Amino acid sequence: MLLKSDKYMKIIFRIQFISLLLFNGLVLHSQTNTSYPYSMYGIGDIKTPGFAQNRAFGGAGIALSSNSTLNNVNPASYNSIDSLSFILETGLDMRRSKYASQTQKQTNTSMNFGYLAIGFRLTPWWANSFGATPYSGVGNEVNTTRVVEGSSDNYYVSNQGSGGVNQFYWGNSFKPFKRFFIGVNMSYLLGNIKQTQSLTSNFFNGSLVTQDQQTIHKICFNYGVQYTFNIMPKLITTIGGIYGNKNTIQLNTQTTVLGNLNDTLENNTVSQGSFTLPQYYGVGISFKLADKLLVTSDYKFYQWSQNKSIRPEVQFVNSTNYCAGIELLPSTSFRSSYIAKIKYRLGGYYNNTYLKIQGQQIRDVGLSAGLSVPLFNRITMNLSYNLGRRGAVIKSGLITENYQSFLFDITLFDFWFIKPKFN
Repeated sequence: MLLKSDKYMKIIFRIQFISLLLFNGLVLHSQTNTSYPYSMYGIGDIKTPGFAQNRAFGGAGIALSSNSTLNNVNPASYNSIDSLSFILETGLDMRRSKYASQTQKQTNTSMNFGYLAIGFRLTPWWANSFGATPYSGVGNEVNTTRVVEGSSDNYYVSNQGSGGVNQFYWGNSFKPFKRFFIGVNMSYLLGNIKQTQSLTSNFFNGSLVTQDQQTIHKICFNYGVQYTFNIMPKLITTIGGIYGNKNTIQLNTQTTVLGNLNDTLENNTVSQGSFTLPQYYGVGISFKLADKLLVTSDYKFYQWSQNKSIRPEVQFVNSTNYCAGIELLPSTSFRSSYIAKIKYRLGGYYNNTYLKIQGQQIRDVGLSAGLSVPLFNRITMNLSYNLGRRGAVIKSGLITENYQSFLFDITLFDFWFIKPKFN
């Protein structure tokens, strides 16, 4: 039998180890690489929430719960974690995009930290999860040529953006009574966004560089509920809902102007601006038959229209999201073949994003697929693949993105606080 001091030392070591992983994950995300042209607007390209299973379902997760995987789309889902157990989940995100307009084409490949999270139960009625995930990414480069007024000479303008926003969350789920769960995620958003404009010209024989750097930090909350019931003895139905309140982010902006020799011509004191994260809500439903077949779907609405753009060609508009997925597990018997223990997933999504450019709302449509493959005892590998298209519905001068994304995820399921027994 383990001594109490030995047991507590193991607990402390595990907590320290996991905290170190989360910190490293947050640092890794600060190096996010993206190239989405329209990420120059707002606070960047908003990332799809959720982990491997959610991604394979097109982003659905409001009515999902599992004792072996995590789901931060709905914080109420954490109460499905078994007692005396914990789950660690981490992912690596890869994306290949092909951008096309009426005159240009470009291809980009990126690889980034996806997320790192753990979940465990504290009491029979209380479970929680915490982790580090991306919230948004900025990466854009637009080059144009303009004519110097009153002459035939040209000058060149290059606009580049980089950075993004990290999210560190702590979620709690409670069971006030049987089959009904409520949850809350507290998130701390932290990041910086840098936009650089360079002007060069042979006419002026020089260059001028303007750098605007914004620092972002905000604490936010979002909430969720789930209720589970049986339609038939082996058919479990779950309905869920999520809600997030409006949050205004103060943007601390510092502007620096550099001359030919990188000498500082101007360095303004920090100025204040703001950007509003939207109020949103969503509903979902899932059906699970005999632990072998799972079907789920979600609807979400985001009220982005409260933001105003300083660019006349850009509007922030309300966005909607529809997504659905299906999962098949051929067999639940431990005597089954290895192939029969793999979970197969398919999904799809249709998103009206929060950007309307030149009167055209940007839409994101795609299909998803995934596998959940058991590797070793208590370790599972999850693979998710998305094939999608993002752009305007009708042909226009806007940029269209055709992309493929791949998420590689490792999930570790283990037990805590169990004393070994010896005869």
